[in-house]
Amino acid sequence: MGGVDVGSGEGKRSVNSDVNMIPFIDLLMVTISFLLITAVWVTHSRLEATAQVPGATTGEVRPDDVPKDLHVFVTDQEFVLTWKQAATVISETHLPREGGAAIDDLGATVAKEWKTHGSHQHPSDKKRDRCIIHTDNRLPFREMVAVMDAVQVAKREINFDGAKERVAAFDTALASR
Repeated sequence: MGGVDVGSGEGKRSVNSDVNMIPFIDLLMVTISFLLITAVWVTHSRLEATAQVPGATTGEVRPDDVPKDLHVFVTDQEFVLTWKQAATVISETHLPREGGAAIDDLGATVAKEWKTHGSHQHPSDKKRDRCIIHTDNRLPFREMVAVMDAVQVAKREINFDGAKERVAAFDTALASR
């Protein structure tokens, strides 16, 4: 058995004073294992991030580099379609929200607005414009889906290896107000 002799006493009888090292070694091994496993978990959960972004290295931002986005604000009374480029409002259209026909009107208006202000319209351009739908958290789910479907009415043609295909003009994102 592993132990350490800590010396003998000066009396007549020798005293067994071995210290058992096995529990100490076990505790040491468990502690080292815990530290190694924790170090591996920490390095795997780390997200590498840098401040380098793609684009011009001169520090100048050209207006063409900032994408235009369509923001659809859904209120109780109306739909507000706003084209923005960064913080600049390019165009704003108000559409009253009356009955079921308002959703059909919204789809037609979104398609017309995309033809006027959309950035990615050429068939060789595979990117889509972005539409951000702003709704109240209390908006019923069926109405939110109807608004999302109305945004997808705007279609465009894209060339995929010589074959033309009609796809939605917008990638849709949701935001709450």
